Amino acid sequence: MHFLYMKAEQVTLGLFLTLQTLLHEMIHYYQRLRGTSDIDHGATFHFHMERINRESGANITVYHDFDQEYESLKRHWWKCNGPCAQVVRRLADRTPGSKAHKRKCGGDFIKVQEPKRMRTGL
Repeated sequence: MHFLYMKAEQVTLGLFLTLQTLLHEMIHYYQRLRGTSDIDHGATFHFHMERINRESGANITVYHDFDQEYESLKRHWWKCNGPCAQVVRRLADRTPGSKAHKRKCGGDFIKVQEPKRMRTGL
């Protein structure tokens, strides 16, 4: 099984990718229920994946591409106030601090965007 853990974050997938991911995971679940020996992406997985794709028009794959979703989680934005005006997006609230950048550009990174604080209700 595949898990994506993000501390206090939510990964939002489009409907199509959500359905493909759900079908992918359902094949794993089906294999586990049936006691299939190759529960990873072996021949049995490929058999069911290709069958479902052929019969339903789905596009189940063995590859996961969460690049766009991962980038959307980078909600702390820093911009250099020097001539380079470089923008750095980060998951964590840490100021980019490269001595090499400071020597080369002379600027400092200033925070320009951060996520809204959510109330926990506690």
